[in-house]
Amino acid sequence: MPSLLEINHLHKRFGSTIALDGVSLSVNAGEIHAVLGENGAGKSTLMNILYGLLQPEGGEMRLAGKLFRPASPADAIRAGIGMIHQHFMLVPDFTVMENFLLGNPRFGLRGAALQQAQTEVLELCRRLSIDISISRPASSRKHPWLGLRQILRMKKKSRGDKNNEAPRSSQHAGFSLNSKIADLSVGQRQRVEIVKTLLRQCRLLILDEPTAVLAPQEVEELFALLQRLREEGYATIFISHKIHEVQAVSDRITVLRNGKVSGAFNTAEASIEMIRRAITPVRQAQGKSPSSVPAAAQTKIVLRAQRLRARGNLGHLALDGLSFELRASEILGVAGVDGNGQAELAEVLLGLRQLEDGKIYFEDQDIDQQISRFGKLTASRFGKLTASRFGKLTASQKRFVAGFAHIPGDRQQMGLFPELTIAQNAAALAYRAPDFNKHGWLQPAKLREYCQTIVNTFDVRVSNLDLPVTTLSGGNQQKLIVGRELARRPKVLIAVNPTRGVDLSATAKIHQEILAARAQGAGVLLISTELSEIYALSDRIAVLFKGRFAGIFPPEISAEEIGALMLGEASE
Repeated sequence: MPSLLEINHLHKRFGSTIALDGVSLSVNAGEIHAVLGENGAGKSTLMNILYGLLQPEGGEMRLAGKLFRPASPADAIRAGIGMIHQHFMLVPDFTVMENFLLGNPRFGLRGAALQQAQTEVLELCRRLSIDISISRPASSRKHPWLGLRQILRMKKKSRGDKNNEAPRSSQHAGFSLNSKIADLSVGQRQRVEIVKTLLRQCRLLILDEPTAVLAPQEVEELFALLQRLREEGYATIFISHKIHEVQAVSDRITVLRNGKVSGAFNTAEASIEMIRRAITPVRQAQGKSPSSVPAAAQTKIVLRAQRLRARGNLGHLALDGLSFELRASEILGVAGVDGNGQAELAEVLLGLRQLEDGKIYFEDQDIDQQISRFGKLTASRFGKLTASRFGKLTASQKRFVAGFAHIPGDRQQMGLFPELTIAQNAAALAYRAPDFNKHGWLQPAKLREYCQTIVNTFDVRVSNLDLPVTTLSGGNQQKLIVGRELARRPKVLIAVNPTRGVDLSATAKIHQEILAARAQGAGVLLISTELSEIYALSDRIAVLFKGRFAGIFPPEISAEEIGALMLGEASE
């Protein structure tokens, strides 16, 4: 079969750093070609060149036999290249159809032209088995584009608008062309993004870590869609670091390491060990054994939740009488299909969401009373200025001062300040600490030394602390967040999907540091959709289903039992 895309000996350098060093690969029509590699291996650089965001310094690309050198994403789109990023390029306040129309010169906006566009959309979705329909709009407008014009006149909403958050649901029914993007699940948004890209007459689709933001059942739906795209003759480049996913969905695999091709395989002939050796030749060090610290049953309870009830963003009951205890030097893993109350549980414990009912106890006292008492101790120890500042903090900020730490599930939205530098992000929780703040005067030399210690200790690979944090790869951004949170020696760590979207090396390092925090006495609530992560780290495993724990079990419980509980098919 002739190649749709041929990449020959591409080179790219950033200063003294060699990003691509003679990379070559080919992609056929009707093929899913996986590109694997650790963060910093060159995957993103290669795809950005293919999509016209970067220019190579050597080598060539050919698309359908013709020399291909896009100067911009517009060039790539016109040539039939489409790219789906981890963070979707959709307008939350627009409808599905409005997003399809936006920026697509092929579609008219009125009358017969609009009807033709709808017909094309529905036909494409039918061929791909995407359950989408036309329903009557919630408003009285005559057709979607009138609403788009109205929305274009509206002021931009603030970045903190909760409507921009995708609702999670274990139910994945179809949706309408008139549904707002803000009302769709993450998996549905991704399908909209894929259809939007295909409607621009795309023939080669690039998916950048497409499963990083998906719940397990959404991953299965994505893989089924990719199989249908293959049957329709589309070529797909699937960028990932998850070997088992690549084996499940791809036809061929190219592995990058340090900017070079370190392995190329037919998926059916490649073992996990072969692929792993190509990704990293050095076996990753494992974290400290759970048996190396005192048994959690012998330690004090640091966090207790009693009959927690809370509602989600859409008004539904997200937590329904949930109770548990967390001890010092313990990791309590929370397994479950995303959308069963995981986000709301973390937010309630962190003071980011209001309880409808129930109590939270921190070190055997009501958490709000305990934090108020801590504030008085802080005031007497650090003086009036610190007391004044403490009184102005939010409930969440007071928890952090009292000894809570949080590794968020979405590092871009909740973990980082993208407009700030690496150093400023590393020091974000240290500005009020007495070691770095003397009566309102910051101590910049000490702060910088503190940031450098975080970078060194947690293996954040960076050449300059003053670079924007957005220049770091996803894995290094995540290690920076983990380092910032754990450097304070927290009493309670709430970690939500702490290794989502990072490579094997970064995953091993993050796991090692979470186990180290446990060994130092922290109580860790590990909320993860990765069962392998739950099993690797947990002393006990809780299964969350419809806002309640279906049970809390020893780590010896089988994956089959966990899976049944996650789907509500078994009881404690």
